[in-house]
Amino acid sequence: MSKLLSMSTLSEVAERAGVSLATASRVLNGAAGRTVRPDLAERVQTAADELKYVPHAGAQAMARGVSNIVCLLVNDIADPYSAAVAAGIGRVATENRLLMAVTSTGSSAANRTAALQVLAAQQVRGVIIAGDAHGGNPDRAELSTCLETLRANDTTVVSIGAGEVGVASVQLPDQIGTKHLAEKLLGAGHRSFVILAGPVDRASAVQRTKAFTETVEAGGGRIVTTMTGGFDRASAEKSVHDLLGVGRLPDVIFATNDLQALGALRALRTANLNVPHDVGLAAFGDSGALSDAVPGITSVSVDASLAGELATRLVLGDENVAPEPVVPHEVRMRESTRN
Repeated sequence: MSKLLSMSTLSEVAERAGVSLATASRVLNGAAGRTVRPDLAERVQTAADELKYVPHAGAQAMARGVSNIVCLLVNDIADPYSAAVAAGIGRVATENRLLMAVTSTGSSAANRTAALQVLAAQQVRGVIIAGDAHGGNPDRAELSTCLETLRANDTTVVSIGAGEVGVASVQLPDQIGTKHLAEKLLGAGHRSFVILAGPVDRASAVQRTKAFTETVEAGGGRIVTTMTGGFDRASAEKSVHDLLGVGRLPDVIFATNDLQALGALRALRTANLNVPHDVGLAAFGDSGALSDAVPGITSVSVDASLAGELATRLVLGDENVAPEPVVPHEVRMRESTRN
């Protein structure tokens, strides 16, 4: 039976290369602020290749101060947005011989803090946070303290649209993208709207709701009502059921994320209403599920995979990436809002 992992030791590599154990360790495990002559480094690497030596991740982390792990924190691992972000991180991680880990914390600031405390002990190379967190002032303060601890220990923290104070950030087009969507809908002749706004304590939901409301009202349209709730299918389905019980439908229901749009579509179908003939439907995010739905749902398309790539390059200190890059967007008008 062949062995999956080499049993060669660092001492054997050093002996074959004709160098000290410390020199072999510096070459293969890395050491902050210490370099090895190129000819010695080449001998060590050649010996390691010949012996099929696999460096110990723990030893590398001790030598470098950080490991080769980049961790993604998401609110919901089943969310298509989270999967797309992870795909982008995975591509850059593979290119740079990094390992990606993913953990789902929900949107609670307390849960996020607990996960970050574990990661701090693991000396991870970087942490990428995708999605807003909610919680009271004590929870938010503890989260901020934890982020400071990570940065003090040379772990780079990057947020994607999460708005965490004091960390590098990849910006999502929450306001400008939603503004452009509202302008397109007004231009298509729609005048009355209901907003499925999502959670009141999530910055992305608040920004999208505000931008949509202001643009509609400035363009002569009307917001019939704004309904708050969760960022999930079930919450949106309940909101639409409640809406159907109180009166006349708007021209378009705007959901501030994809999952809400899918929940709204299911509620409308359950009520035997046709989209777009009885009511239009639009969203923000444009995961594959929206384009595959019948009818296709109009949405602000945001390349979440690119957001993941940019965040990982910020972790790596890529000078070709702007300090706070903005992910581009495109409004995709589909059958769900055709008059």
